[in-house]
Amino acid sequence: MKRILAAAVVAAAIGAFADGDDNAAVLVTTAGPDRYGDGQTVMDGECYALVWSPDGVFDGFSADGSPVDPGDRVVNVGAVAKNGRCRAAFEVQASLADTLAGGVYAVYVLDTRVSENGVAAPRGLVDGKLSVLNGYGKVSENVTIGPGAGLVLTGAAAGAATAGVATEAAADVEQPRVTRIVQEGDKVAIYVKGLPGYMRVRMGDTLSLSGGVTPAVPTDAQDEIKLIVPKVGDKGFYKVIRN
Repeated sequence: MKRILAAAVVAAAIGAFADGDDNAAVLVTTAGPDRYGDGQTVMDGECYALVWSPDGVFDGFSADGSPVDPGDRVVNVGAVAKNGRCRAAFEVQASLADTLAGGVYAVYVLDTRVSENGVAAPRGLVDGKLSVLNGYGKVSENVTIGPGAGLVLTGAAAGAATAGVATEAAADVEQPRVTRIVQEGDKVAIYVKGLPGYMRVRMGDTLSLSGGVTPAVPTDAQDEIKLIVPKVGDKGFYKVIRN
């Protein structure tokens, strides 16, 4: 029998895992609507992640999708968002669950949006891995997989979740230099030195930059790249992040 744990479980879904091997099936449902840091509803096909940390504190993600703390682990990711919420099962192989015994799992909603030609859509997984991550938010924490067969319900029940924590670049990734900032009506144009990869902009009306993060934009090695972001009140603070 699979070992089943849940952040929030729809009872009818439990029976789907009544037979099979001893892998763990992590059932995750959110009430929704889950949102991105800028307030927009999570788009269909957006990702949720099951993560693990040995000390019970997952220290977050970098913009390339890797854990900030190399001791933490991204166990499973699924592009499962539908109608602004998550209702999915994340499988953990029994052998891996045994290896990670003693640590703590958590579930996060992700922001993998990429904007091309003015249209934003989740980038999701590329070759089975995250390659672009703008932000994330906790759905449930302090979840443990118990030994043996049966149903284990641990961790906080999930309501609506928000991917409101903006990612930062990994320490070894060169960051672009802002050359000028120009207001254009209700938008702000940020010009940066071109570098290949993806860039997104954190913003806010204070230095805490708590106003959300834009979808990533694919960039190249042009002399100068123009990034358009919303104007934040009468004054605004902006930070360009590349991966």
